[in-house]
Amino acid sequence: MSKMRKPLFWGLVSLLVILIGFAIYLLITPPQTEDHAVPYRNDEQPGPSGFSWKEYPDVGIKFLIPDNWYLDEAMVGTEEYYISKISWEESEIFTTGLAIVVNREDLFPDITGRAFIESRVAGAHPEEILYQAVERRGKATIRYLEILVEDDWFEATDIRRHKHVYYMCVARPDKHISFNVRFESPAAQWNEEWQKGKVMLDTLQLYND
Repeated sequence: MSKMRKPLFWGLVSLLVILIGFAIYLLITPPQTEDHAVPYRNDEQPGPSGFSWKEYPDVGIKFLIPDNWYLDEAMVGTEEYYISKISWEESEIFTTGLAIVVNREDLFPDITGRAFIESRVAGAHPEEILYQAVERRGKATIRYLEILVEDDWFEATDIRRHKHVYYMCVARPDKHISFNVRFESPAAQWNEEWQKGKVMLDTLQLYND
C-alpha cells in the first residue's frame, strides 16, 4: 500500500511546486498593456495653458508639447524627437508639428548648420524664401530659415503637397553638438498651426547655459 502512495505523494508535491511557481510569476511580471499611441501628458511639469513640458537632461533639451499632441522618439544613428498633431499610427508621414534632430559628437557643428540651411535654400525660388537670418546667442550660433516647400510625395490635389516650414539650426561648438529643428504644416493651415508652433519654438531650450 505504501508503494502505491509514494507516486501519489510526489505527484501532489510536483503540482504544488508548479502552482507556487505560477503564483510567483504573476506577482513579478508587470501587467501587459496594449501598445498604442496616446496623447502626451506630463502632469509633473505643467506648462502654459494648453501645453506641458518634456525634458531630456542628458541631451540638454526641453520643450513644450501641446495638449492632445503626440511625442515620438526615433534613434537611427541620430536622436530624433517628433511632436506631432496626428499620431504616427494614424499617419506614417510627419506633416504637422515640431521635429528635433540631435547630432552628437559633431566636430564641426557650425558647418553642419550652415550646410543644412544651404541645402534647403538651393533650388528654391526667391519668393519661396520668406525669412533667413543668423544669430549669435551666447555660445550658440543659430540659423533661421522660413520657406515654402512643394512635396512631390503627395498628389497635386493633396493639401499636404504645399508645406510651410520654419527651420532653426543650433550649433554648439563647445559641446560638439548641433540641433536641426523644424516646425512644419500644410501651407493652407499655417496661420492656425503656427500659433502653437511659435510657442514651441520660442520656449525651446537647447543647452541654454
